[in-house]
Amino acid sequence: MSDKYTKGPWEPKGDSNAVGVVVFSQDRIPIAVCNPVSICSGSGAIKRYTGEEAAANAQLIATAPELLEALRDMVSDHKCLSDATLNFARSAIAKATEYDYEDYEA
Repeated sequence: MSDKYTKGPWEPKGDSNAVGVVVFSQDRIPIAVCNPVSICSGSGAIKRYTGEEAAANAQLIATAPELLEALRDMVSDHKCLSDATLNFARSAIAKATEYDYEDYEA
C-alpha cells in the first residue's frame, strides 16, 4: 500500500497573531492554514480560536508524518501491546491513511 499524503517533514511558518500559520511540506507546498478566528453559531455563541491555539494546531498538523511513522513502528513491533492497544493503533493508522482497518497489517 502506498500513502497518498504529501511526505514529511512538514514545518509550520507564520505569525499566529496576524494572518495565521501555514504548514509547509519540505518542498514548500502548503499543507494547511491555521488562522485565529471567531465563529458565531446560530445560538449567538462565539468560539474564538486564538493565535496561540492556531499555532498549536499547526504544530500538531506538522508533526502528523512523524506521529504516523512512530505509530507504524510501534505496531510492527507489537509484542508488548495489549490487543486493545494494538487495535486502537491500527484503527488510527487506517483512519489517517484512508485504508480499511481490516486491511491494515504492520
